[in-house]
Amino acid sequence: LLQRAHVDPGAAVALELIDDVSVHDTAGDVDVAKQLKHYNPKFVLTSHSTELWRTLKSWVDLFLRNDSRLSNCRFELYITGQLTPASALVSLRENQRDPELARRDLIGVANTSRTKINLSAYTAFQQLGAARQFDFLQRVFIYDGAPRIDAILRSLRPYTRSACSEHVVQAFEQRLLGWWVQRVIVHLQGSDDGVITGLELLATFDDIREQLRRTTLIVDDDIFDLPIPEDVEDRGRTFLQQLKFIAADNAMFRNAISDYYCAYVQRSRWIDENISV
Repeated sequence: LLQRAHVDPGAAVALELIDDVSVHDTAGDVDVAKQLKHYNPKFVLTSHSTELWRTLKSWVDLFLRNDSRLSNCRFELYITGQLTPASALVSLRENQRDPELARRDLIGVANTSRTKINLSAYTAFQQLGAARQFDFLQRVFIYDGAPRIDAILRSLRPYTRSACSEHVVQAFEQRLLGWWVQRVIVHLQGSDDGVITGLELLATFDDIREQLRRTTLIVDDDIFDLPIPEDVEDRGRTFLQQLKFIAADNAMFRNAISDYYCAYVQRSRWIDENISV
């Protein structure tokens, strides 16, 4: 979304709506439906793999759906495993396109395999007929050796480095990811408009950048929800003794303890993240 938003701020993504991830353009049409498969890097995807046919069945259903929003949709499968060089699936890579070769291989599997778990997928593919099988596979792309989550996080670095000083890059990334996780939770709960927009992401990006300027100190919202350790409530602390002198009530004591602990945690973060001024 971050990559797309810099080009098309009106773009949006949805999770678990059309597919694992779907990318929507400004008009709401679905540009890309993505499925993400996380395997051991040594895993090899073949034309017989149940994982492949389960994905193809899902996409054939979308391909046949009478929905104008899907008329130009690409179907992209990302796997952390591999394709073998001899596999016809290689012809569905971005830079080695030969959908007809892949079609002949897949229809051969569908016509001869008796793997029960794949039968409904075989039937759906067979019923397309040769012409629509080819049209369908023209829109299918496989990306093997896809990056794992740690590499994806590193891919943020060019964007975050261009947005802030080097010494606060880590702090920037932590806050951006923290916002993203919370935003995804809201999205999956169905508490939004059904998509996460590029405009939201860019606004958050700009907001964090402003907060991390050298002349400001950012206050993290999550510190107010942290549980307070028992030792912080030791009434022997100087600031609590001072409250006793003015006969503060229990509510004032609790507020003071909370404020003290929040300030302590925030100061520690500023030091750890090298953003103190």
